[in-house]
Amino acid sequence: MAFYRCWSPRPVPLRVLVRVAGTRWNVETSFQTGKIIGLDEPQVRRWHSWYRHTTLVMLAYAILTVIAARERQWHTGNTDQALIPLTFNEIRRLFAKLIGTILYTPDGYMSAQLARPGPYEDDQEPDAYHVAYSGPYDVNEQAGTVAHQVQVSVIPSWLGTTQIRRVQFREPGTLVLSTSDPRPGDGVMTTTTISWSRQPPR
Repeated sequence: MAFYRCWSPRPVPLRVLVRVAGTRWNVETSFQTGKIIGLDEPQVRRWHSWYRHTTLVMLAYAILTVIAARERQWHTGNTDQALIPLTFNEIRRLFAKLIGTILYTPDGYMSAQLARPGPYEDDQEPDAYHVAYSGPYDVNEQAGTVAHQVQVSVIPSWLGTTQIRRVQFREPGTLVLSTSDPRPGDGVMTTTTISWSRQPPR
């Protein structure tokens, strides 16, 4: 049997003590999940270094948790039941192994692909994540944007649309594209940013 020694600055009902004792499982789960993203790998000797490491892990934990929650919220109102929301661990692996290419041709066409290899050893299994689209593009230098006119896409709802991306060149050889869209459900604007690095000539 398990016993709990309880203390409270003032008398409380038994149900409150049971609820507080039950939070232990949430704490254990949080520690276990935190270890997946490096909570148990500080490899430091000083308290300030440990504090910085733990703070960054907690920030990453919070970001992944919010994204997973928004995924569930978005899929709640989505009529396509073939898609299931990404989990915390899937989102973590997606960020860790996301790869892609983007190509702009001199005659005004572009192509973009993003993928995360699936966790399968069998090459016949599909990738866990893949986005691809292409079409003409137009650059607005005054606004600092590029317009991708989608003619081909694996996302059906993107066909025939114009995807506007804000353009930044933060350092040589690096292209930063970002876009802001209303979040499904509450309409709050969220910004997605992807950095692309120029590949060396073959």
